Amino acid sequence: MRYAVISDVHGNMDALEAVLADARKQGAEGYLFAGDYCLSLPYPEEVIDRIRKIENAVLIRGNEEQYIERMRGEREECWAGGQMHISCWCEQALCEENKDYLQTLPKEAVFQGRDGGPNIFMEHSSQTYIGDAELGKFSCPTIPLMYKGGTADT
Repeated sequence: MRYAVISDVHGNMDALEAVLADARKQGAEGYLFAGDYCLSLPYPEEVIDRIRKIENAVLIRGNEEQYIERMRGEREECWAGGQMHISCWCEQALCEENKDYLQTLPKEAVFQGRDGGPNIFMEHSSQTYIGDAELGKFSCPTIPLMYKGGTADT
């Protein structure tokens, strides 16, 4: 099967439709969606609704789907600073059914490669290998601290 790999749509409905049209032109028979579907841009609900209707699709969660899970039931002021402000808005814009759907997605997928080839492993980030270390190092509250002296402290 010929797959189109799509990731980091971030609520950009126009880009999603353009990529899907190009994938069809290229002969895609299946779709591998690698997460970060709806946070950051203005069409979170529409993007999720569209992706849910695509046949022959494998979907996994990205780090932004984890943000949605963490934001549920939290006070907005806990998340409203910096770049998370738009994420907070998007989380509120999603219907409960789509939030539930995103939380059911697996963090990884393993499936048979083309023509009996080797298995393919798909994951949005390297959390399986390094845990949440990248979230701790590169989250909104920590980035300004890294650049206090004008350069990133690593």
